[in-house]
Amino acid sequence: MIGIGFISLPGSGFGLAFSTGDALTMVGALLFALNLVLEGLFAKKFDPLILTLYEFFIAGILFLVGAVIFEPLPTAASFTPTVSWSMLYLIVGSTLVAQTFQNAAFSKIPATQGSIILCTESLFGILFAVVLVHEHINMQTALGFVLIFCAILLSELRTQPHHRPKAESIAVENGVVRHHLRISHPQE
Repeated sequence: MIGIGFISLPGSGFGLAFSTGDALTMVGALLFALNLVLEGLFAKKFDPLILTLYEFFIAGILFLVGAVIFEPLPTAASFTPTVSWSMLYLIVGSTLVAQTFQNAAFSKIPATQGSIILCTESLFGILFAVVLVHEHINMQTALGFVLIFCAILLSELRTQPHHRPKAESIAVENGVVRHHLRISHPQE
């Protein structure tokens, strides 16, 4: 979270500023985390495509209710070809296809690993912004990259304790002490 803050929160140098929009973003991040936990549970039980369709149905109803309450109704003139194609791309390519792949991945791997992989989204967002639109990275953003990368490495490193073999029995044969050892390895 701290690394993402360094990347996304505005500030001059290392003086970070926190606004209402940032608070809403944090609430959204918590809801996204809840979404990942629920996906981790349901992806193992349901077909990924069916799960995606249910997610879209529920989200569509919630967004429609929110739009009716907080937004003015769009006019037919609002749906220019550019807007319509952009909406189609966002709905199908960036959301439906991506969410289906995400659900399929969550059905095959543990939710914790999938969540860690999804934490790299901000890294790739900035990387593509630098490569495609030549955005400049300041020291604050670079520190955010390093913190996120270190957090991912720390969460993925699996240190296993080193066990020394223990003597199961000691036998004396012809004046020579023999140790019979059983080597036990930790189970994955």
